[in-house]
Amino acid sequence: MIMWSALPYVIKYVLDATNLSTFLIIKYGIPAIILSYLLPSIFKKNASLVGIPLLVAGIMIVVCNLSQILFLSGNIGTWYSISFSSAPIITLLFSSDKKSCLSITSFLLAFIGCLIFISNEKITNYPTLTNTIYLIASVIAWVLVTLNIKKIQKVYTDLEITCFFNTLSFLSSLILYWNTSEAFIIPKIYHLSLIILLSIFSPMASMLFSTSLRYTPLFCILSQYLQLVFGLIIGNYFFSETTNYIQWIGAVIIILALFISGIAENSKSVK
Repeated sequence: MIMWSALPYVIKYVLDATNLSTFLIIKYGIPAIILSYLLPSIFKKNASLVGIPLLVAGIMIVVCNLSQILFLSGNIGTWYSISFSSAPIITLLFSSDKKSCLSITSFLLAFIGCLIFISNEKITNYPTLTNTIYLIASVIAWVLVTLNIKKIQKVYTDLEITCFFNTLSFLSSLILYWNTSEAFIIPKIYHLSLIILLSIFSPMASMLFSTSLRYTPLFCILSQYLQLVFGLIIGNYFFSETTNYIQWIGAVIIILALFISGIAENSKSVK
């Protein structure tokens, strides 16, 4: 969640030194190459057992990644935070997992904390129609990815799923590069280092998310609200963004909701 929280800031900073195609190729190319040793194992397994979920998740992860980065390149971080706060809600509504009183309580608390957090956001501009389409597409795509990962896990390990997603994202980045007139611009060493770090830690975050979704789905889905909390801390301490007590109250409520969701998960495992 820390890595995903830093994503808007890193993209905004890095795209000042290079273009989108170069950023995408480096970001997804490095993990795709590192994890390529898993491809034979992926191809050997019986994908037909999870054919439709695998197809849907594969297409949606590409849509999510590309539309998310295209949107963030417009530097509208406030709308990104507000819109993605709906993803956990939609996911839980369509999830087939049984919901206890504790899980519903944690869900409502997280939602209330999120509303309090974003209620004080100062909206100075509004996204264009194109950016709105990117944003809606990324939210819907991420919900579908999350819902289908659990089905894919019946056949594939979390690392294999991460490899599969990054390989597809890398191939789509190459297609995007070949279909645009952008040149491959290697950024300066500092910006390049940030992209490399992002390319290493993002797959780790994805794999940990998948692992958490396998064993503690409620906590995992609600933990996406921590992006707001970590984003607050990162923006405050590293980018000198101003914060206020309302945002911190929202952050505390979100953390409390996650604590309750952990209790709910433990109660479920005991039963």
